Amino acid sequence: HQLPAIRFLSNSPVIFFSYRSQDIINIADNTKLTIDILKEKKVAALSGIADPKSFKNTLENLGALVQKEVVFPDHYSYTHKDIQTIIRATNGIGMIITTMKDAVKLKQFSIEHIPIYALEIGVEIENLEIFEKAVGLQ
Repeated sequence: HQLPAIRFLSNSPVIFFSYRSQDIINIADNTKLTIDILKEKKVAALSGIADPKSFKNTLENLGALVQKEVVFPDHYSYTHKDIQTIIRATNGIGMIITTMKDAVKLKQFSIEHIPIYALEIGVEIENLEIFEKAVGLQ
């Protein structure tokens, strides 16, 4: 564990946090659904990130049944042709789940007829009292 070295080198407070899946958001109209809806739901995982396997694992850990993965390179700029490819690749799968990073890029297209949802990830601070003191909330 590197905590002793960090504390030795700095007097700054050490804040511990973890990422938590929160909701899924329809990227066409911004409606939110709870992540519980993913349990036993057949979905397609759509991503253009460095580690698409971790995204798929996150969905599976939430109970989703990932039927198809549609993967683009990290930092990918989607085109109209890609939207058609996504539609063909996910035909028959009721829900497409993507990352928030990809959702921002996909919103520019007319996707109202495609069931694409973004997985919203939040940060949970584990030692909140130290964080609040560090930022002057106490």
